[in-house]
Amino acid sequence: MAEDKDTTFIEEEELEEKENEEGGEEKEPSKELNPEEIVEKNKQLFARAKKAEEAKKRLEAENLLLKKKLEELTKTKETGEKKDIDVVNLIKMISALKDYSPEELEYISTISKAKNISLEEAARSEEVQLYIQARREKVSKEKAPPPTSKSVPSKKPFSEWTLEDLKKASIEEIEEFRKWAKEQKG
Repeated sequence: MAEDKDTTFIEEEELEEKENEEGGEEKEPSKELNPEEIVEKNKQLFARAKKAEEAKKRLEAENLLLKKKLEELTKTKETGEKKDIDVVNLIKMISALKDYSPEELEYISTISKAKNISLEEAARSEEVQLYIQARREKVSKEKAPPPTSKSVPSKKPFSEWTLEDLKKASIEEIEEFRKWAKEQKG
């Protein structure tokens, strides 16, 4: 619509100029223009050309803007229709990825982007499965308690136990030792 306004504005200007040339001062065709008039005419023509170029640029920018708005509206309409499908897909993706830690999900996301595949496909890939398996094994080894320094003195008969054996013994072993000691006295 803005294009029609500007187009008609330019056409009206051209019509007015033609009327001014025809109806206004009539010049004799044989009369030559002096240099000052030529310079003045050139300035007028240049100004008209500049206005036309500016109008063209403005109209092109408006056209581009309107095209982008149309594309956005079209996309919005399409996504509105696909919203229900997207919710279902989101639920499927969440259920497929729920068992992974944040670090594992980050790796899955990286692979997904690198290979340009979905997150679910990346999670099922052999490369990701091997990485997750190795990472989980490493984490479980790191979390495993270090082997205790206490030796199991129960392998020795209680009659051979020393004070050091009692210090290293667990609570259950000490209870067993007390029972044994009472039996020995009684």
